[in-house]
Amino acid sequence: MIDEILSPESIQVGKSFATKEEATIAAGNILLENGYIEKEYIDSMLEKLDKEPFVTFFGNGIAIPHGMLNGVKHIKKTGISFIQIPDGVDWNGETVYIVVGIAGIGEEQNHILRTLGDIAVEEEDAKRLHEMEDVNQIYKTLNKIAVHFGAGNVGRGFIAPLLKENGYRVIFVDSSNDLVEKINNQKEYKVTSYDKESTRDNLVEKIRALHTDQDQPLKEILNKASLVTSSVGPNNLPLIANLLDKHIEKKVDFIAFENMYRASTYVLEQKDSLHQKIQEHDVVVDKIIPLQNIENLDLIVESFGSIVFDQGQYIDKDKLIELSEVVSKGDYEKEFTKKLWLLNGLHVCLAYYGLSKGVEYIHELYEQKENEEFIKKINSEYLKAYTLYSNQDTEEVAEYQNEINLRFSSKKSKDQTIRIARNPEIKFSKSERVHGPLKYLIKNGEEVFAMKEVLEIIFNNEFKEVDGFIDFTKEHLSDGKENFYSNYWKEDKALDKFSSNLGK
Repeated sequence: MIDEILSPESIQVGKSFATKEEATIAAGNILLENGYIEKEYIDSMLEKLDKEPFVTFFGNGIAIPHGMLNGVKHIKKTGISFIQIPDGVDWNGETVYIVVGIAGIGEEQNHILRTLGDIAVEEEDAKRLHEMEDVNQIYKTLNKIAVHFGAGNVGRGFIAPLLKENGYRVIFVDSSNDLVEKINNQKEYKVTSYDKESTRDNLVEKIRALHTDQDQPLKEILNKASLVTSSVGPNNLPLIANLLDKHIEKKVDFIAFENMYRASTYVLEQKDSLHQKIQEHDVVVDKIIPLQNIENLDLIVESFGSIVFDQGQYIDKDKLIELSEVVSKGDYEKEFTKKLWLLNGLHVCLAYYGLSKGVEYIHELYEQKENEEFIKKINSEYLKAYTLYSNQDTEEVAEYQNEINLRFSSKKSKDQTIRIARNPEIKFSKSERVHGPLKYLIKNGEEVFAMKEVLEIIFNNEFKEVDGFIDFTKEHLSDGKENFYSNYWKEDKALDKFSSNLGK
């Protein structure tokens, strides 16, 4: 990591030099003053500049003066210096704005070059560095590390590419030995995004991973991180809270990219001590990623993706993640409910209806004429429920809902009903994606047809192939509908209404 070989004291801004030799000596003097080299190493740097001048040009306005092979004996420890030259200096016909003096031995030098490539591989990134005026800002940029818990489909397919686009070096943390090993061996993977008209490949490079049991490396990296994120599933968030509490020694920004109400706040609230260790940022995240080939790190995802920050928590000056077509800020409560009901709720209802009809993929439901009536009714019920809740214009909500149906009906998604149906205990729990809108409809005297059919389906089928369904049946469905309404949904006061509308 850069912070192991660079300190703020080794960074200088706003400098000017007449020649590349002057700039090289200045870079060497910084290394000398900070205890990285002996004085003779500077002579070796000048010799390199004379004998192999083109080796010292990195590209994108960056030069990397370093010593000859016989000069390594004058290196005390691996380190770099950083000099910004706003007006530039001629370097063998190229204009250089940043000079990085390097003192490294063998693989250590290669590590420096790889890390520098991570940071300034794009011309825009390099330009940002040579335009910055504050030493601490440069130091922070050079040390922009994101630790992401969960190297599964969402983590690799959505969050990591987004973090990379925002200039972070991404380090995954996962409990799967196989996955950690695969990431560290491959160090890259491909994400293929699809829409109705085309596909696009994005190579996610220069990644590595740690196992959750690697206490010391995990502690070190968490305390160097600029941002900590997660996509591990709601059930695993208490484990993340324990790991953060165990290892973090300085306050760090934290975002839980989970399909759960205020997941970041939930993690914070698991332990009182976390209030001094993490700054939570709640988001609503939307991305459909079908089941994938677990033998391969590569992923196929839909092109659509959305992250909405709670506008009350998002601080523009911090810019943890830049606002864009994908990232926005808004009314968290309404955005979360809209997505939970109109997307997640519709999704799970379609999944169980599809399972009852022997349908493997969600998009197949839209291709079979006999399903049209159910799809129409379930959409209508969710639309009615959300407009009652939000007082939002029906046409505006309907437009959002139409987009969701277009996403669900895409043949390219290959989204299995069995995937969407898993973890029913969460999805059918009180105030969740089915019960929440259903309660609004019953409370307002609206008739329910499609949602009632979905409940009939879960009560009258076994679905042994669905993760969590057998336990869900055993614990909550086996005692009958009325007990389900009263004990699981806690609808004692409205029990008669639920029973009359949904059946006993």
